[in-house]
Amino acid sequence: MVCVTMNKTRNGLSIFDFGVIILFMLYYLLPISGEYSFFGALLIALAYVVTILIRYREESNLAQEIYRYLAPITFIALVYLIFARSVTVSSSVAFFIFKRFFSTFYQNFMMFFPLLFLKRVFDRATRNQKILLLALSYIVMGYVIIITLQALIINPYITKSWLLFEETRLSNIANYYFVYAVPITTGLTVMCLLKSRHFAVKAALVALLIFQLYFLFSAQYALSVLIALIGLALELFVSAESPVGKTLIVFGFLFIVLIFPQLFMFLINHVSSTQLALRLQEVYDFLVNRDSSGYNFNGRIELYQKALIMFLKSPIIGVYHSGINAHGTVWTYLSDVGLLGSLPLFYLYGRSYNHVKRFLGTSSVEFKPIFTMLVLMGLTNPLQAALPVMFSVWFLAPLTIHLLQKEHPIWALPPEETPKQNPA
Repeated sequence: MVCVTMNKTRNGLSIFDFGVIILFMLYYLLPISGEYSFFGALLIALAYVVTILIRYREESNLAQEIYRYLAPITFIALVYLIFARSVTVSSSVAFFIFKRFFSTFYQNFMMFFPLLFLKRVFDRATRNQKILLLALSYIVMGYVIIITLQALIINPYITKSWLLFEETRLSNIANYYFVYAVPITTGLTVMCLLKSRHFAVKAALVALLIFQLYFLFSAQYALSVLIALIGLALELFVSAESPVGKTLIVFGFLFIVLIFPQLFMFLINHVSSTQLALRLQEVYDFLVNRDSSGYNFNGRIELYQKALIMFLKSPIIGVYHSGINAHGTVWTYLSDVGLLGSLPLFYLYGRSYNHVKRFLGTSSVEFKPIFTMLVLMGLTNPLQAALPVMFSVWFLAPLTIHLLQKEHPIWALPPEETPKQNPA
């Protein structure tokens, strides 16, 4: 939903554009719930797209790019309507005949919708507007982490089964999909840490990084902790400016891999949460003994295997009554709709990645660790339902990287650039 050709002028986002971005930033990040809330969000989002097409109809490239996203998104929804009867499709739609179409359309549309915001911000926003949007996004994310930690004090298992508790089901507090976005912010925190030059800033960022890792451990998502650590290592690698530095980081990472079992065992013996200790034990047994029998991690691997078997039975259109929630976007789509529905989705991810690379220019290398974490999450978690991740990857991360460029680091806060006047 973006166009890589950007305008040269910076007149600032209109109040309308700025308000819509703020509205959806809150929708993506806050624990908003409601049976029909996603209908309202989809209608507002589509109305915004139509408004953009009308207001900027002279920008033919923008319209073409929007259609290049809408066409495969609609096609995937139609494939789900015709060929799939998936248990992963949202149950919020009352009319079953439209349930698969609208739920799938909503999920895929909202996955890539933040790219349109990124386009608007890169084309129109002033630097102060960019900083304000970035600051508000991080404040909202911090707020959600804090209220989730407060809920975890009352019930340590709430992020694992929040729908079972009446006091949190209605408010949707501690929605576990939000946890998947935190590894992205840890990667961005490491990026800021490596680029900062002031001791006070570095100290604050180290404390923030520790706080985020503590949250991931408290939320009892061992795989999210692993993905965060992988992202941290990748950020260190791409930030190293010399071959010697990159080599040292590779050897350091290999050393950590060698002592990883001992680190995991130390954590298993010292974490306060029994549930988290069990989740860490699952990963430890799988990595060390290639077996996690008796633990939930083994069940996760079995789901992936069943989904792969279903895909191999019908690789083109998938299995209509697969009945499998593979707990991973890649495996779910392959088993539900085969290559017919999966390839368009993979195409959209690749296209979006290339757009962000073009937006960021020479700084695009810093986006690679973020995208790698997204791919890992897609293999292990249902990204089609994890909207906070999509906002973090397609909007928050590119905007952060852009504002951290050496030419104008965010903490420098230079005055707004004004166009030079030609002498009369």
